[in-house]
Amino acid sequence: MLLAQNYNLRKQTLISMFLVLFSSFCFSWGVSLVKLVSPTLPSLMVLFFRSLFAFTFLLPFILRHGMKNLKTTRLPLHLTRVVFITAALFSTYFAYRQLPLATSSAIGFTGPLITSFLAFLFLKETNSPVRWLLIGLGYGGILIMLQGFSFHLGLPILMAFVANLLASGSNILSKKLLTTESSATLLFYATGASMILSGIASIGIWQMPSIVDIYLLMGVALCGLLSNATLVEALKYGRASFVAPFEYTRLIFATTIGYFLFQEIPSLNVLAGACIIAVSTLLLSRMELKERTVKISP
Repeated sequence: MLLAQNYNLRKQTLISMFLVLFSSFCFSWGVSLVKLVSPTLPSLMVLFFRSLFAFTFLLPFILRHGMKNLKTTRLPLHLTRVVFITAALFSTYFAYRQLPLATSSAIGFTGPLITSFLAFLFLKETNSPVRWLLIGLGYGGILIMLQGFSFHLGLPILMAFVANLLASGSNILSKKLLTTESSATLLFYATGASMILSGIASIGIWQMPSIVDIYLLMGVALCGLLSNATLVEALKYGRASFVAPFEYTRLIFATTIGYFLFQEIPSLNVLAGACIIAVSTLLLSRMELKERTVKISP
């Protein structure tokens, strides 16, 4: 019995780890496609069409499993999460469209530290000093990478920080909702309400995107939907404070995509920071696997 429990816990940890890595990969491609969208299209319109296409992609799966599964008794918490997610997405798109891809990703990685701290406050997840040290090590890698960039503090930089604060808050709310709600329910409310909110907000600045932008926004929507879905699933299998540091890997994906898609050549600082991030996440995963192993009495 204990052997089976041990196996299941290790399996859940590995599933959580691979899901958040895939989520980070999809997120990086989504924001990369956003940078290709015409700069004349307002960020609110980008958010609306992203949400519209994502909802369109999601709807057949919802209808297939039945609308009755979407009933909830926790609507206020869903609505709070929706506001956090919508504001986080707008802030993200605003920042990523005006900053180099790796720069905006690097600034955004205060998120895992914020999530770990919020998980400690609201989810009562405890971290050992060694775990906090490894989380800090990953953040140190971010700071080293930032030395390879030159930027001035401005609205896009501040929006990148705000986006991570809001995203961390939505992760904590997701973890709370997952105790009673399905992943599909969370995706449905978040995507649908985000479409409505951004649509209302963009009425005064309505602008129809070009055909090329429509295809790009479809790609953004698909990447965003996959990123959100796999992140929610990762939170179902793993602790929020364990999942969060793996989002550091977005910077590695973003640096790679930026090099091939936008000819953004990474400096030695960026490469050194990426190595530190990789070591940090690897050690965190090994520690989580070890801690979730049930010791079998001889």
